[in-house]
Formats: sequence, structure tokens, C-alpha cells
Amino acid sequence: MRQKTLLLLTLTLLGLVTVRAQTLVSGRILDKITSQPVPFVSVALYRQPDSVAVGGAITDSTGLFRIADAKAGVYTLRTFFVGYKPALVPITVVRNQPLELGVLVLEGDSKLLNEVRVAGQRTDVVMQADRQTYRAAQFQSAAGGTATDVLRNLPGLSINAEGDVSLRGANGFLVLLNGKPVQANLGTLLNQMPANSIESIEVITTPNARYDPDGKAGIIAIVTKKGVDNGWSAQVNGLIGLPSTNAFDNAYNPVRYSPDVTLNYRSDRWDLTLSSAYIRNDIAGRREGDVSTTIGNRFTRFPSVGERSFDRYTFTNRLAIAYVPSKSTTWTLGLYQSQRTEDRLADISYNNSTTDLLTGQIVNRRAYFNSNLVRKGGRFYTANLDYAHTFASKATLSAGALYEYDLIDGFTSNRNVNRNNYRDTLQYSYSTTDRPFETSGLTSTEAYPF
Repeated sequence: MRQKTLLLLTLTLLGLVTVRAQTLVSGRILDKITSQPVPFVSVALYRQPDSVAVGGAITDSTGLFRIADAKAGVYTLRTFFVGYKPALVPITVVRNQPLELGVLVLEGDSKLLNEVRVAGQRTDVVMQADRQTYRAAQFQSAAGGTATDVLRNLPGLSINAEGDVSLRGANGFLVLLNGKPVQANLGTLLNQMPANSIESIEVITTPNARYDPDGKAGIIAIVTKKGVDNGWSAQVNGLIGLPSTNAFDNAYNPVRYSPDVTLNYRSDRWDLTLSSAYIRNDIAGRREGDVSTTIGNRFTRFPSVGERSFDRYTFTNRLAIAYVPSKSTTWTLGLYQSQRTEDRLADISYNNSTTDLLTGQIVNRRAYFNSNLVRKGGRFYTANLDYAHTFASKATLSAGALYEYDLIDGFTSNRNVNRNNYRDTLQYSYSTTDRPFETSGLTSTEAYPF
């Protein structure tokens, strides 16, 4: 029992001696140029001569470090920090004598860059619970076309031959142009807006309470491009279509080209954008058909062949002005004008014949030429003036005036002539269409923070 007690006492004394033989090493690290503390610098002690790491610490917000429990011996103190050269300080630790190293100065690494520029690209598609936002620039195939060509690329959306837009079978969308509701037909607006002038298209499938009564199947919000950098800038785009591989014996070869130009001036208070575009987009076509009827013993055939082509012309102008006299006040003015004409020409040759099924004799034959021209024209004008002000209490006041006018007109000309003598008119009809639409309104909105 005495031996165990003596052994325990001996071990305790050895431990106390060991603790007393350990020393605190401390110091402060500053930047060489600014003389400011450098926090979060790693400091390590390496035993000499075998360079084994025996302890370390990290500087605090004041640049101070403390390495406790350093045993007596010869060491090298080394610092580690990104952007600075490592510092090597030889030290000697003496038993029971705290070592204060004072101020250590770190020098910046010469490889450190003065600035770093990170270049990135915004995401092309933003998916949210109630909407999807698409950047128009991602659809390269629509460049030089119209907004209709952009929408054809959007998933879930379909556009028929009449220009009606549907989303998974539902139609009747509310159209927002730069946040303003437009009463014009969606197909008319999309066909008259150049794709190069569009920044993004937002498809809102679940409108909130603000638009729900008018949203019907949803909302299509179109945002046009604005200036990016201060000063003057210009953007010019052009598209030229190659000759058609097959003109289908049309009277005129189809033509496709599209120039557009955008001028922008931007400063701290002003942002002015003026753009103009012309789009010519023809489609060559041919129709071949064979219709037959049987009534009693009479069999009648209506074989036909000929041209069915489209000539399309679109011209648009847009002016947008934003004036910011102060950080809390904004005035915006927008003017938009577009005009579109589409000719659908059907020049078809018919060769009708009636045969008696009992005798096999042809009892009647008539050959004639039908020229059917359908012209659809549309003119679209909008003007808006908006004011927004934010008070010091964070309350907001906004007011705006909107004017809109569009006119859809055209005609249908149908002429049947003798195939052997085009001057011999068998039948002629001409009908016109005229549908003007005009609307204007004032809006005012106030919001108060709670």
C-alpha cells in the first residue's frame, strides 16, 4: 500500500514539473503597408531540426495569437495566409519563461491581383411556382423574326395558323407590354413586334388577385430592351434569307430579310431608346387537290393545282424615355407604332369533269382559273406616361395614362376566269374588312407601409 501511494505521489510531481516546464508563446500580426491587424492568420511551431509541427494558433480580430503549452526547445514559427508571403521566425523557448514576440509584419504576395473581374451570364430560364421567364436572346432561331417566332420556342405554348396562342389547350391571355395591359389581339401584337427588341417574355400561368379577373387563361408579359451602359450606344441587326430551294413555280420568288437598328442614350438621370425595324418574310407554297362527289349515276371530279403563297411586311418604331430627377421620383414615356400587311395569294387551276357512271361518257367538262387574294392589314399604336414617387416613410404613389389604338382591315378578292382566255371573267367578288379599336385610361395607385 505504501508503494502504491509513493508511486502516485511521484507521478503527480512529475506532472506538475511537466506543466511548469511548458510556456506561452504570443505575438501580434500586422499588415506591412496599412499597419492594420490581420485576423485569421494561421501560426504554427515547427521543432528543429526535424521540422515536426508541435503546436499552432489562429489570430483573432486584433491580430493577436497565443500558442499555449510550448515545451522548451528551439523552433521555427511560420505564418500562413492567402495573399501574404509566409513569415519565418526562429525562436527559442525557455522553460517557465513566457515568450512575447511583439509585432510580426506580413508582406503582401506580389502575385496578388489589383482587381478580379468575374464574367457570367444570366440564366436563360427562371422557373417559379406561378410563372416562367424566358430571355429572348437564347432563341437564336428567332433572331430577325417577330415575337411570334419567340413564342413558338416556348414549351407548352402553341400558335395556330390564325395566330391564336394557347397554353396546354387554354387560350385567352391578357397581354402586358412593359407592365401595361394591352387590349389588342395577342396575335396582332406578336406579329408586329420584332424579336430583337424583346428582352424577356414571362408566362404567368396563375395570375394573382391583381390580374385574375382579366387574366383568364393566364398572362403573357413582354419586356422590351433598355440601355445598359451610360453614354451613347447603337445596335444594328440584319438577316438575309438565301434563295428558296423550291419556289413551287410561284409567280414571284419569296423574299426574306430583316434590318433593325436601336439607338440608346443613358445618363444618371435620362434613359432614351429609339428603335426601328422592318421585316419581310415571304412563304412560297403550292396546293394540289382532287375532290370527287357521286350523286346518283353522276361522278364529278374537281382536280386542282397551283400557287398558294404568303407575302408579309412588318414595320415598327419604338420610343422609350425615362427621367429620374431624384432617387425617389421617376417619369417614363413610351410610344409604340407598328404596321403589318399580309397577302395570301391562291392562283389555282381547276379542271372539273362530270362522268355518267352507266355509260362512262363525260357529260360535262369545265376548265377555269381561280385567283384569290386575301389581304390582312394591321396598324397598332400605344402611348403611355407614368409617374412614380417614394416618400421618406416608404409610402409610394404612382399614376399613369395609357392610350391605345389599333385598326385591323383588309379585303378578299376572288376572280374566276376562262383558262383559255383570262379576259373572260366567269365570276368576281370583292369584300372588305374594317375593325378599329380605341381605348384610353388613367390609373393611380397608393401604397402605405404598415
